[in-house]
Amino acid sequence: MNSSEIFDEKAKEWDKHPVINENCRIFTEEIRKNISLSSDMNLLEFGCGTGLVSMNFYSSVRSLIMTDTSQGMLDVLKQKIKHNNINNMELHCEDIFNLELPKQHFDLIYTLMALHHVADIKELLDRFHKLLKPGGYFCIGDLEPEDGSFHGDESSVHNGFDTSELKNTVEETGFEVTKAYRMHIMKKPDADGNLREYPMFFMSAKSR
Repeated sequence: MNSSEIFDEKAKEWDKHPVINENCRIFTEEIRKNISLSSDMNLLEFGCGTGLVSMNFYSSVRSLIMTDTSQGMLDVLKQKIKHNNINNMELHCEDIFNLELPKQHFDLIYTLMALHHVADIKELLDRFHKLLKPGGYFCIGDLEPEDGSFHGDESSVHNGFDTSELKNTVEETGFEVTKAYRMHIMKKPDADGNLREYPMFFMSAKSR
């Protein structure tokens, strides 16, 4: 079972998980703390899931492009869009490298707990850099290094990230890292059911 199929299975129950909701709430707060959102801004969320982060932003910005490879997750988000009569949110169930998106169009790109599923981080960062306006921002929320117990046998490429190493990779791709710090310690059962602590970081970078 690939990563998309795993998340398709989880989609209907996704929003009921307190840990997931807490992670999204904290990441949302960190973005608002570090980035000034305005009504003329175009945003892109990579790995948007059911939209738990972006549902906090749509009323403050011009447009949102939402990308995810799980149709199940996006189906849940579609219901939220319909229920709230949202007209500035566009959904794409496709690999971001295959999407036709305008270059230098976005003011902010952000991703929470999706980067560790991506094999070639540098290639993805280069894609984001081309999509951002000069001076636009990229925000990441993800795991610090962990022992592989977070996902267990599920589809994950990276067991978290060393923020110093990731900072170097981000800056090699044409960004200036503006903030990098631990934002939260997630507490959840590991694959064996034992309660564990998983530190999470926040990183923001400005496109040069």
